[in-house]
Amino acid sequence: MPLLANSEDLAIKAEQAFYAGDLVVAKNYYAELAQTEHPNAHYYLGLIEKMSSAKQRNRKNMLAHFEKAASLGHALAMWELGIAYEAGDGVAQNQYIAMDWFRKSEQHSNLPDETVFFVTEPDGALTEYQPAEYFEYLLMKAQAGDTAAQFSVAALYDKGQLTSVDRNAALNWYLAAAQSGHIRAAYIASYFYCRGVVAEKEPAKANYWASKSNLNTKCEH
Repeated sequence: MPLLANSEDLAIKAEQAFYAGDLVVAKNYYAELAQTEHPNAHYYLGLIEKMSSAKQRNRKNMLAHFEKAASLGHALAMWELGIAYEAGDGVAQNQYIAMDWFRKSEQHSNLPDETVFFVTEPDGALTEYQPAEYFEYLLMKAQAGDTAAQFSVAALYDKGQLTSVDRNAALNWYLAAAQSGHIRAAYIASYFYCRGVVAEKEPAKANYWASKSNLNTKCEH
């Protein structure tokens, strides 16, 4: 395949081939583009390996490309690494490392700011909320014991969306939701304790909440 001097043209051709389903051609283009340290090239090379049949899949190459793209700041590659560690796909399963990657991915993602929120009321009517109003609405529901709202408020405090980052408040709300049986909240609470997100690492508490979620990974002392 002749070299294309313009990496932008090469990226366009690679993307066109990928979305047309011609993965062999796309892989060749992306392999050439990867020589320029192009994060998207490494991400798609990893994705092509992941999409290959189980017999043809090279997990070592898949992970190497995702890791390279992640090192270049590619948020989706970071998410793919999280998926790999969560499932133990090509690596030893470790759901705490998975959460490390998921959180890094979110930090590198450029999510659009919501300007308005709509809530469906019990009678089916839609109520419109501005961002600050919507946060107060969720907080009120969380304080009233709504588990889904408790998790949502925790996540908002955790990510600093609609409010300032407050990891202590986030942990308190994750715990409130986890105590009501919210599996994902228990997972994140376990992660907070294992990684010492808000205080010293507490493996015993981490493993307690891990037992309440679907974690197979133990927090080591």
